Amino acid sequence: MSQWQQWWAGRQPRERWLLGIAGVLAVFLLLYAALYLPLQRHRQALAEQVQQGELDLLQARRLAELIRSRGPAAATSLPGPDRSLLARVDEGLREAGLS
Repeated sequence: MSQWQQWWAGRQPRERWLLGIAGVLAVFLLLYAALYLPLQRHRQALAEQVQQGELDLLQARRLAELIRSRGPAAATSLPGPDRSLLARVDEGLREAGLS
């Protein structure tokens, strides 16, 4: 008989029962910590990403509607550095009479 089996056989039935329960509990906790918790954290992170994506989409739709409502000149109507590079180049070309 192996040393492990001898050790186990030397335990009282009540000890074996308690050790068995403790072993099952330890395996359960290990699986919970190694599998379930990381999956839950990942699921929560994905849910937050979806929520942020939905907010970004709503904001983009609002901005698109605002741009559409201002008409074609809306891209050049913003002053200063908030305008796009294309709008700035277009304005510079118009001022220089090249467009």
